[in-house]
Amino acid sequence: MSIQVREMSGLPEYLNQRMWDVPEMMFRGVADSNYELIPSIGRYKAKDPESHHRFERTILEEFKQRAVRYMSHDPRGEFEWLFLAQHYGIPTRLLDWTSNPLVAMYFACERNPDKECAVYKITMTRWYTNFGESDPFEIENIGGLRPRHTDIRYINQAGVFTIHPDPTKPIDLPNIAKYVFNSKIKDTIRWQLRKMGIHASFIYPSLESIARDVIHEHEGILEGGTIRSSGSLFEL
Repeated sequence: MSIQVREMSGLPEYLNQRMWDVPEMMFRGVADSNYELIPSIGRYKAKDPESHHRFERTILEEFKQRAVRYMSHDPRGEFEWLFLAQHYGIPTRLLDWTSNPLVAMYFACERNPDKECAVYKITMTRWYTNFGESDPFEIENIGGLRPRHTDIRYINQAGVFTIHPDPTKPIDLPNIAKYVFNSKIKDTIRWQLRKMGIHASFIYPSLESIARDVIHEHEGILEGGTIRSSGSLFEL
């Protein structure tokens, strides 16, 4: 896998990169730059590939059986079940991405304030569109998925996925860029993103997220000020 790593001085330099060219560009923000591009199910250890695959299949089927009672309608096919399982925390062979580079930047700076963070960028050339009755476990090549979203959270996040035939291995595709940011500028970037409308209550629409936003906006009072101020967007 060939990853082009670039150290970023801050949000202005990041915004000057080539990331607005084509709609096929996908971005993934990671709070620790050491995180690999591996789906959640791939991070589980098993004694052999067969046991790993059986675990993946079993937890998805068990989720489907227990989830039905809480649903007003059944998902249309196995892919939609996979999207739903991913949404509610079941480890799957899907990897979350976004088509919005600012959303990816938010996820990179959201947690682990002492860790160097990163945003991955890739231009996806293979997309799976006609799900029908296809089996996601029979996909032979890594490709992109644009699910039918009804949840406002995923709409705001511009969520897309990659699906991995072998989820235990990091994504292996050409022309992956990795933009790396020092941990010391995470908080500044978060504040700059807020000025652009990318904040907790946009990413996770809820009263809890509104509360998080209110606290973050007024933390300056604790230092004797009135409201947080970090200069203009392009002054770091």
